[in-house]
Amino acid sequence: MTNNLPADSEPGIPELIDLCEALERDAPMTRAQEAEIYERYKNVTRIDHFADQATQDAQLSRTIEFNARLNESPLRKDMALAWNRANKDDLAIHARNIRNQYEARKINGDVVAPGSAKRIAVILRARKRKDLEARFLLAWCRHFDPGGSKPAGELNIRLQKLS
Repeated sequence: MTNNLPADSEPGIPELIDLCEALERDAPMTRAQEAEIYERYKNVTRIDHFADQATQDAQLSRTIEFNARLNESPLRKDMALAWNRANKDDLAIHARNIRNQYEARKINGDVVAPGSAKRIAVILRARKRKDLEARFLLAWCRHFDPGGSKPAGELNIRLQKLS
């Protein structure tokens, strides 16, 4: 049985196109905007990644204690793993996840993790949608530091290979 659906009606493609359009429409943040957001982030999280070593050690200790309390539930890890397994190929969920993180970043400086972006690239590669993969990666790399982490760097390398 062949699939006669138009390309933009494939599962998750409309959500991904909406994400690409939002990233293409919005200008990347300036250094001043990033600094302002970083100040908000520090106020919300009480973490300053550029503080002196003693301050960073105290912050790390608080973070470790918080995460230990958060992870006390034995079901937490199992639930996260089950969610990841169940949704790993759901393009719409990953597009919405990035969109939500992106909107939160503009408000309180949250980090936009590259995990869903990497998963989107894998899904699009498997679907042989190089056109949409290149569009998405170009929009992603325009807004987020491709050297910020190993997965983000891999996304930038993939974009270069597609270009």
